[in-house]
Amino acid sequence: MRKPDSDEFDYPGCPAAYKEFVKAVVAYQKRLNCSTSLPKPLKLDQETEKKRKVILKSFSLARNLYERGSERNFSKESELEAGAEFLEMGATVRNSSSYYQKMKLTADRERKLHDIVNDLAS
Repeated sequence: MRKPDSDEFDYPGCPAAYKEFVKAVVAYQKRLNCSTSLPKPLKLDQETEKKRKVILKSFSLARNLYERGSERNFSKESELEAGAEFLEMGATVRNSSSYYQKMKLTADRERKLHDIVNDLAS
């Protein structure tokens, strides 16, 4: 501790202890600054960056629709397609055989439904 209204310390060893404390604080700050520095982001080509932004916008829109609990907005449905395609690709990679089977069944159902509608229209 310092004496009131003076730069002198109460005890003779105080300046040395204070200097050691200051060194420790400065070293700690340097260590924190080094550990909090973020790695540089990846550089994407222009086309990939554009796709990333479209997918990000799609996910953001989907999140907003989900949080609001609002019903489907068909004017924004095309904006959601990029995110849906991205998620389908991920599902394909993770679980390709069951995904393929599901897509095949869906395509068969759609084809049969289309045939029935065409038969009824004729």
